[in-house]
Amino acid sequence: MQIGRLLALCALGESSAAMVDTYVLPRLQYIMSRSLSDEPHESLRSRISELVSRAPATKILSLALIHEDVNAMNIILDDANNIAALVDWEAASLLPLGTNGWCIRFLSTVNRKRVDYETENTTPMAAGFWRGFVDSLPAELRDRNDVLDAVVTAMQIGLVMYEFWPGNEGLSAAQMDQCLARLDWLEETFRPMSGA
Repeated sequence: MQIGRLLALCALGESSAAMVDTYVLPRLQYIMSRSLSDEPHESLRSRISELVSRAPATKILSLALIHEDVNAMNIILDDANNIAALVDWEAASLLPLGTNGWCIRFLSTVNRKRVDYETENTTPMAAGFWRGFVDSLPAELRDRNDVLDAVVTAMQIGLVMYEFWPGNEGLSAAQMDQCLARLDWLEETFRPMSGA
């Protein structure tokens, strides 16, 4: 719950519409035209195309300071196992709220040889993350299904932008399969929680 709460508190209260129009959509379109053109992975291409069409819905989310690498190495705990700090902010960016929510996947699974494996803690951690995130949203947004649905879309967009970060556009077939599996997990885990 704590990490969800922390990420939600990074909202700046400003509109993310300009960032969606000038960065998110062009970046997704670039990935579609450049990263998925030579080595077709039809299922992943279809999912990213769907995200391009859903991306405008994320304009209703606040602009947020997005830590792009929320992982166990960047979380400092105090003696009571509460989050004391989140470090390694040099790659932070301004994107729609929730764009880094996909990172719960790294925190709730075990990764061996670049493959995620779910454990008995994966689902409870994801549910706790979602509760903490949603409970930290402003009251007028907490119960809006359109907002929660947009957060799930932002999480998926964030994952795609992370996987295809500039300079790493040429993913192997195995990496594309893993990206698709992560997108599926985000969809199957969080879309039902959003009420959409």
